[in-house]
Amino acid sequence: MTLDDFVTKKKPHWYKLHALVDTYERDKNLPHQDLTEMIRLYRAACADYAFARLTFPYERIVGELHQLISRSHNTIYGRTKITRFHWSSYFLIDIPATILRHRRLIFLSALIFVLGGLFAFAGSFANNDLPRHLLGDAYVSKTESNIRSDDPFAIYKSEQSPAMSGFLMTNNIKVTFLTFAFGLFAGIGTLYVLFHNGLIIGAFFYIFFKHGLLFSSFLTIMMHGTLELFSVFIAGGAGLCIGRALVFPGNFPRITALRNASREALTLIIGIVPMLIIAGIIEGFITRLSLPDEMKIIFIGANLIVLGWYLMRSKAMDKIS
Repeated sequence: MTLDDFVTKKKPHWYKLHALVDTYERDKNLPHQDLTEMIRLYRAACADYAFARLTFPYERIVGELHQLISRSHNTIYGRTKITRFHWSSYFLIDIPATILRHRRLIFLSALIFVLGGLFAFAGSFANNDLPRHLLGDAYVSKTESNIRSDDPFAIYKSEQSPAMSGFLMTNNIKVTFLTFAFGLFAGIGTLYVLFHNGLIIGAFFYIFFKHGLLFSSFLTIMMHGTLELFSVFIAGGAGLCIGRALVFPGNFPRITALRNASREALTLIIGIVPMLIIAGIIEGFITRLSLPDEMKIIFIGANLIVLGWYLMRSKAMDKIS
């Protein structure tokens, strides 16, 4: 059975379950026949979810069905107390599974960001003042002064480590949440924020390229940027998830699609908060160190391995279950 066949066959039952849950939540009073039907449809939806998770594990419909049966369960059986195991499985299984489920939107976010970076990098060849327009005269002048002083990354050493780390964590969280929130503008705002931040990174790298320090600057930035940029891309995916629900609601009414997308997006945002905190700590305490390139490569590689394990562990758990 193809995904389209599955959705076409089952969608009327999901719509009816959604309508019954809405009715029950409004007045808490359903005829016995409707209550029995709601329970029957809930059990059928659970079976549909299990089938979709096995057959179409990373398609959008899996998340939509998960939201539907979770809401139906809470309506029928009442909300249960969240246990420690629930939170551990939430962070170790649900969040990475949600990231994988929305991998296309996250990839699109990364692509828009990279395009912005390439545009600024290439544009700086035609207009050498472009980095100053994007980064500001003071920042560019300070960076070039540091390069001439043979300490190109002195800007990371300009504050005490704890203060610098706290500032960077706050700033990183602000940028990623802005990227997510702008998804309410049909996703266009998210695309703009991603492209604009890409422009800034592209201009930044051009300054170092001009002085023969492109590779060194890339390694330095990616020490904390591996987690930081991944978080930005996930936030972009969350924003685009909201925008997609507004423009293309899919198999549910627009308000339901938006509610489901908001829950999925919230899961993504909760997942990146620890990454941003760790990235801020790395940027404030480790990036500032004058490490040899070999050590930077090892550090970046370790970050990538941990990220890969985190995501693929979820995939393995899905297959086991």
